Amino acid sequence: MSTIQNASVSGGNDAPLTHRQDDLLDRWPLAKLIHRVITSTPPDWSSRIGLYGQWGSGKTSVLNFLQQIAEEKGDIVIRFPVWRTNGEDGFLARFYLELTEALQGEGLAEPLRPWLRRLSQKVSHIAAKATDTVAQAQLPDSLEYGQVITAAAKVSGVVFDKLGSMLQLKEEDLEALHRQLGARRVIVFIDDLDRADPKILPETLLALRELLDWPGFVFVLAFDHELISRALCSYSEAFGESAQHFLDKIIDVPFALPAPTAKQTEKMVMKNLQACCGFLPATTIERCARWFPGNPRQAKRICRSLSVFGAAAERHNEGDLDWHGIVLQTLLRELEPRMLEHFNQHTQVLFNAFGPNMLGGPNEEEREQQRQAALATSRFDPEGPLAQRSLQLFEAFVLARRDSQSGPEKIDYEMSLATLVPAFTLREFALFFDSWLEHRSKGVIDEFIHQAIDRSGETERLVIRDMLNAANIQYGQLHRAAGACYSRSAFESATDKCLALLELMEWFYGEGASETMRAVCREPEACLAAIRTFFDFLSLDDTELDRNIRQREWCLAQRIAANCDEPNQIHFAVKTQFRQLISYGRQDFEARDQYLDKVTQAVVPTLVRRAIELFFCPNGIANSLFSENSKYQWLLSGKSSPLYESTAAIELLETRMQASRDARQNAVLADNASAYLSYFELGDSFIQPLLHYSAATHGRYVQLSWQALTQVEPRVQVLVRLRNLRRNLLAVGVAESLLPIPAWWAGREGDLEHEQLGL
Repeated sequence: MSTIQNASVSGGNDAPLTHRQDDLLDRWPLAKLIHRVITSTPPDWSSRIGLYGQWGSGKTSVLNFLQQIAEEKGDIVIRFPVWRTNGEDGFLARFYLELTEALQGEGLAEPLRPWLRRLSQKVSHIAAKATDTVAQAQLPDSLEYGQVITAAAKVSGVVFDKLGSMLQLKEEDLEALHRQLGARRVIVFIDDLDRADPKILPETLLALRELLDWPGFVFVLAFDHELISRALCSYSEAFGESAQHFLDKIIDVPFALPAPTAKQTEKMVMKNLQACCGFLPATTIERCARWFPGNPRQAKRICRSLSVFGAAAERHNEGDLDWHGIVLQTLLRELEPRMLEHFNQHTQVLFNAFGPNMLGGPNEEEREQQRQAALATSRFDPEGPLAQRSLQLFEAFVLARRDSQSGPEKIDYEMSLATLVPAFTLREFALFFDSWLEHRSKGVIDEFIHQAIDRSGETERLVIRDMLNAANIQYGQLHRAAGACYSRSAFESATDKCLALLELMEWFYGEGASETMRAVCREPEACLAAIRTFFDFLSLDDTELDRNIRQREWCLAQRIAANCDEPNQIHFAVKTQFRQLISYGRQDFEARDQYLDKVTQAVVPTLVRRAIELFFCPNGIANSLFSENSKYQWLLSGKSSPLYESTAAIELLETRMQASRDARQNAVLADNASAYLSYFELGDSFIQPLLHYSAATHGRYVQLSWQALTQVEPRVQVLVRLRNLRRNLLAVGVAESLLPIPAWWAGREGDLEHEQLGL
């Protein structure tokens, strides 16, 4: 087996090229050019040729082609991976081993016999004088190149002698070898020099210059020029900023591996995608190939990462998956992960920005703002060409995902197919839905869940989450299908399917579901996803069918919101995130606004009840107001809190406070009332109150809290606190009528002062 076969036996997408017909980047002409330079050099000269290129750019492929050309001309090629050696001595020993083995294989090692005998004598002489430990390096009776060289390397380290002086060939040895070679040359490939230990680089390069300057020998050094320069500079400042002068003394003729052209890259990528991603539609390959990087190794790695979607492709119908978006998203994940993160955080905002405005034209100003925001996340210089190309890829990706109307749930599902074996696919969920349409029974649902568990090994809870997500995705698909219909009969048929899927979703979120399903359907992530689905695909009031669907959607969304375990998350998302997503370029913005109002109203009773309950829980107000991680702080202090927008909240608080309680319960209420009132006061440690007092908003709450706080006579220390609290509340604008002095307090102002001074 030839050395070039040995070098490529691993195969795979990342293996260097060995056949000219696979040369899609035109590396063969460069190999021929290097060989012409070699052959134009006088045969009694020694030369060193540099092949510069980044990792993965195809240097080894050029060496493979150069080897084929050289061996066809009768030259001897030795491949020498310097990164496997350790130190200068290791480099020299390994080189001589490779050299003698290659010459023996060609029947040309006889001129080196005198050198071998001298080397053997040196090793024997050193070993004879050394300790018993070193004596293990003694030579056998028969002289073998490998054994003698190995022994020389071993004893040289013991006597602290440079191996180079022991192995050095004499001039007569080199002349005899040169005569034996005749017109043939020995070409030594030193590949991956940039992967070697930086500490050995100076000695290795100097050895090539000084020790191995042999007639008829050509050394081809393949490495990343920038990496080697940095390694040399870090080793010693004497090499200068770029180490170029030093490298010029080592390298006689440098060749820079040219970057592939856009056409070459597309050709290479298309071939690799067709080979390892045959499931991708041809149109997807043609549209996406231009976005792949020019570095062959990096491009092939991305192709391999896409190949893992093959198993998922077999379980989906044609058109189920947005392959264009998947490929571009994979590219963005590999090339600009922070840009992809930016997309994940601002998906709907980007869809709106890159969509048409209300007049049908582009939102140029908003689009440019989003371009600059994405560009700021690039790992490259924002002004440089690499960052600009990344931005173009980002924009192409956003448009692809927007045009395919892929929502966040569908995008997450598609990308998860690269690493997870799904419990079921969208096609399998559609088949389940058809079965449910036929039978409409709980048994169909239970059987589907159990099959999915058996297939994937996932828990019932995870399978149910996937089912809810799939229902959201399919509901969007059915909506789009209905909107694309031109005949009334087709529209009514598609709308009937929407209503049927709504019925299934109503069952999911209803009381008849299993305990596990009800628990999953109360999780805030599941609730928000369903609410978001109806929000994104809100139907218009064009027909009675549309109005019927809208009412069903709204009723279900309200039920989902009301039953959610974390209604505060629903309220926050609706008030902030969803409100920001209302596009006034859509005809249905008023309907979307009304929909969000109804969802908000559904969670208000629960939020109000939980806010009022804080007044009656030990440390309920203090923990909610002053804890950084409190999820109820906004209920007590937020301007848009339903606590202050709902008249029912005041009525509920009054009713609870008027209920009979024991002394301990009254003390709990008093402590919470004190904590609430302190939120408004101007204390010594605060320049501004934590919550600005508004008579219209907070007046009745302050009044009720003061009543609860002063309903029983406290200790003297608390009397002092009450006097200061009342004074501070009056200072921020609370009416004196809301803070009446209780009967037990009347006439005790002097006593208070006296007691305070005595503390």
